[in-house]
Amino acid sequence: MKKQWIPEIQAMRGILILCVVLIHVLYIPISRFDLATMIYGIYYGFNRVIQFAVPGFILIASILITYNLEQEKMNVLKFYKRKIHTIVMPYLFWSIVYILCRYFVGAIEYEQLISVSDWAFWILFGKSYSHLYFMSVIIQVYLLAPVLIKFIKKVKKNLLVTFLIGTAMQIIFYWINKFYIYKIFPYPATLFYWHFIIIWLGLWIGFNYHQCFQIVDKYFKIIIFIWIFSMAFYIKMCFDIELGKPINTFIYQMIWYIYVFLASIIILRISRLIDLKGKSIKVLFNKMGKYSFSIYLIHPFVVTVIKDIVRTSHPVLLTLFTIVSPGVIIVVSIITDRILQRMKRIILFHGNYNVAQRRMECKD
Repeated sequence: MKKQWIPEIQAMRGILILCVVLIHVLYIPISRFDLATMIYGIYYGFNRVIQFAVPGFILIASILITYNLEQEKMNVLKFYKRKIHTIVMPYLFWSIVYILCRYFVGAIEYEQLISVSDWAFWILFGKSYSHLYFMSVIIQVYLLAPVLIKFIKKVKKNLLVTFLIGTAMQIIFYWINKFYIYKIFPYPATLFYWHFIIIWLGLWIGFNYHQCFQIVDKYFKIIIFIWIFSMAFYIKMCFDIELGKPINTFIYQMIWYIYVFLASIIILRISRLIDLKGKSIKVLFNKMGKYSFSIYLIHPFVVTVIKDIVRTSHPVLLTLFTIVSPGVIIVVSIITDRILQRMKRIILFHGNYNVAQRRMECKD
């Protein structure tokens, strides 16, 4: 029999996409306040706190890959074909849209627009627009998933061994990047190895989902303590970077991994509580979760338009803007998605990506 679908994933997507939108909205007041003011520190600190959003989506993707594999063999060609339809095609479409938009507003020169090397760079590494690096990472995860799964199966019942292997590999990747890769390609966040520990542990969780929740429930207070401790160090180092103070980049990156992974696990547990007891808030987050992929792709357009409209630097008005605008951006993104679907000129991909369609999604 098929494993039961995990409904909290839908609510978790809703929470994460709200955080993604907030991250981009917060850059507007941050850019208009003086670095030395308290209000700048509040906005900047909150922006850093919710940086777990994209790693959380990477964790979800990794969990879903392995969640059902214990009871069915992976057909690699079928797996890739499905991902071309649900991930690669929308990524290519929106990459082209953002590149053309950047050209028409003067952010890209004509020589770049006709350059094969520039197009290869934009498409391969998610550089068509700032948020699309995530899509590049996700595609790499799916490409490498069959290989990684063979290794994760060998240790899939042993969390300690899995954790030690993942940690060792992430440290190795960090130093290889620092001494070799970064010198020729200074964009590590666009490559899968920069997120290896999150992907690796996500694959393990997918194989051991219910066991993982038992562990989380048992040690939740310890998880919260470590998360708060790591968040405090992470935020302090972020402010040090803002102030131009030197930091140990290795320690910074390791703390970041701890913080974003534990934050994602905590959000997953909160999502389960919402699914069980949330009622009206469950409907809201499930709706956002259903359209999370489309919101992610579309929302930078809306943020850019709102940024040009809202010119004020008044703290109270910017606070009201920060509270109201994420909802507006999400609603406009969903409406845009629905309009494009009705036009039927392109499949805007939340169909097969919709976790409410259990039979299709569980295959991932």
